[in-house]
Amino acid sequence: MTTVCFLCALAAHFGWNVHQSDIVTAFLNGDIFEEVYVTQPRSFVKKGQEDKVCRCKKALYGLKQSPRAWYEKADTHLVKRGFRNSPTETTLYVKREDDVLLIVILYVDDLLITGPNERHIAEFKADLNATFKIKDLGLLHHYLGIQFKQCDGGIAVCQTSYIETLLCKYCKPIATPMETGLKLSLHDAGDPADITLYRTAMGCLIYVCNTRPDI
Repeated sequence: MTTVCFLCALAAHFGWNVHQSDIVTAFLNGDIFEEVYVTQPRSFVKKGQEDKVCRCKKALYGLKQSPRAWYEKADTHLVKRGFRNSPTETTLYVKREDDVLLIVILYVDDLLITGPNERHIAEFKADLNATFKIKDLGLLHHYLGIQFKQCDGGIAVCQTSYIETLLCKYCKPIATPMETGLKLSLHDAGDPADITLYRTAMGCLIYVCNTRPDI
């Protein structure tokens, strides 16, 4: 998330637009070199050969090799196009050649792209779509549970939708802040707290701190 904040701060400072794209079925683009076998897909089992299995020639969703295979494929593609991978942040790529400056963040199948020249960004998208099928989502608006609004004065970020989802999940609306007439005692034996639920809620609140550090 720090890298995304850096990208948005840089774009806001120079007045650049941040674009967002999605790689369609990204993991299916990965190449695997190990011998991996899977059972025959349902409705495609050959009669008389029910005991046979299929050898994978490409990565599939669900294989433990798929995430790394996809990242290596994407990394090779970007490096061949003149991008340099950050030595400290593996999701960050920068291309600086002549008058071309492009900054790209790759997070699984999501791409954030920015730079001073809109034509260069459009050309990069077209080149990417020629190799991987992509969905152009236009200017950045939603990413990892955070809402972005780009305007002339900068980039505004919030997590309104995410916070509303948390309220519906963890909070029950009541008219008063606590039960009326409740008598508290040090030795009352109440129901044990759900530790997993509590830890999950705390983790969600920590993520909200990306845009609401005051909490």
